[in-house]
Amino acid sequence: MEGDVVNRQNVTGDSFRMQIDGTWYLDRTEVTKQLVLRFSVVKPGDTRVIGLFGGFRMAIRSHVKRDFGKRLVLIGNVEHEAGHTDNPNGFIRVLENLMNRMEERLAEDSDYLARTEKRMSDLKAEIAKQFDKADRLAWLACRQKEIDAALDLSKGDTSAVEEEETSETV
Repeated sequence: MEGDVVNRQNVTGDSFRMQIDGTWYLDRTEVTKQLVLRFSVVKPGDTRVIGLFGGFRMAIRSHVKRDFGKRLVLIGNVEHEAGHTDNPNGFIRVLENLMNRMEERLAEDSDYLARTEKRMSDLKAEIAKQFDKADRLAWLACRQKEIDAALDLSKGDTSAVEEEETSETV
């Protein structure tokens, strides 16, 4: 993701440019029309690369389940899936928001990674510790063997069960 932040091109204001199927567009309204046309031909379960935007390959992904709909995806070192929009005019806004949030998302992901690595380190340290109740557990296991031997449980004696059954029938 860090590489994507570095390679991202400015597409704000007058710097807006998008390539769709080999043709460059500078007008957001025309881009919206072209995107609507491309959206209509992508079948459920398909992903179709349609052009370039801000230094990324741009694709339309249609999820297998229709409930999830079709999404724009920017493909760099990682895939950046744009949020859903019900309004065709929102396509451009969603893409621009995706581009503008890359640093914020990178910071969030880096923070999450640091917390996860810390948690993993703490858990490894906990696993490496000797079990503090090992002596008590060993003593209890030994005591259980003594009780089993005293009750003669190891022979599989079922006389107590048989006595109980006969007393119930009487």
